[in-house]
Amino acid sequence: MSGKKTNRKRPVSRKKSSRNKNRQPLKLLVATLFVIGFVIFCLVFLANLRKSLNSVPPSAPPQAEETPPARASLVAEIQLELDSALWRAGVPFDQLRIDTRQGTVHYEIRGVLPRRKILADLSRRISSLSPSIELKSSPDDRAVAIRHGQETLFLIDFLEEDKTVQPAVPRPRMAIIIDDLGGDLSSARALLAIDLQLTFSVMPDVGKSREVAELAHSRKREVMLHIPMEPRSYPVADPGKTALFNKMTSQEVQQRMLDYLQQVPYVVGGNNHMGSAFTENEAGMAVVVGVLREKGLFFIDSRTSNRSVAAGAAEGAGIPFGARDVFLDNVRDVEAISREIHKLAGLARRKGQAIGICHPYPETIEALAREAGILRRQGIEVVPASTLVVRAGRRAP
Repeated sequence: MSGKKTNRKRPVSRKKSSRNKNRQPLKLLVATLFVIGFVIFCLVFLANLRKSLNSVPPSAPPQAEETPPARASLVAEIQLELDSALWRAGVPFDQLRIDTRQGTVHYEIRGVLPRRKILADLSRRISSLSPSIELKSSPDDRAVAIRHGQETLFLIDFLEEDKTVQPAVPRPRMAIIIDDLGGDLSSARALLAIDLQLTFSVMPDVGKSREVAELAHSRKREVMLHIPMEPRSYPVADPGKTALFNKMTSQEVQQRMLDYLQQVPYVVGGNNHMGSAFTENEAGMAVVVGVLREKGLFFIDSRTSNRSVAAGAAEGAGIPFGARDVFLDNVRDVEAISREIHKLAGLARRKGQAIGICHPYPETIEALAREAGILRRQGIEVVPASTLVVRAGRRAP
């Protein structure tokens, strides 16, 4: 027998191969479970993180540093409440001085000591504006401070009555324009029964335009033309088929203005009805003020748009111009309207004059009738709108 070696390959164990095949699905299952577990962990972690972030009060960042516009708005709201409180206390204008010193508004009131009830009511009203506002008064109630956090916003000093002769102070003046008149005579008659020099702004192309204008003029009330103009929300808000629209030519705008003036007699000026789109139209407004200039009339911007070009157009035409300060009856409630009348009176006290606009709503008529006597006692003069407009020099074309 030869010593030749035979090279034979060892057969692969079927048992081992079978075991490897069985392990592969197991490894895949383990990997899958690991991935699923990791995903679940991430989702839970993110959910908890989101919950913790949402738990931070949303108002916290603004409280850290109040923006100047927010402060200005808060001061204006407090001043409205303060003016209303003094109004209810019967403080006349000639006994009130208002000054601003280093950001603090200083009121000096002579000869009037407020009742504690008035101060308590004022404290309740201003604290509802912000929990960080408080009213502090001296033991004798002659010195009152209104604070917001650590900052003093208002100081009110109630001084002894000054017996010396004081120089005459010009009476504050305010105009109240009643818009949307001309639909009926009954509201016009109710407004004429109020002992105030209200200004009647009459719509063209409504049932009783001419009659209302003639009635107001006969009772020595000033008449204005309430000019219907296209609003930005047209056609949802509809100024009427015969209004002024941006698509119109200059000739069409001019003719329509002349038609309005034929329908409403005795007008001394005009203001816009709606018109948030048209008062932004330089070409259109130039035609409007051009017609007014030719007729010797003024224009008052109702300020339905903060992008209105009416002031520039009036200056370019050289016609007298004014602008609305307060809408009195955005909220149709007697108490709310009375508050806005107080706000207008406060502006007139500080600026010397102010212009308000309202409508012939029953609530408005009631509020005006109620406040008329108080306005007189406060020494605030309600004047025709024409006395508060300012003529600007005509610019070169």
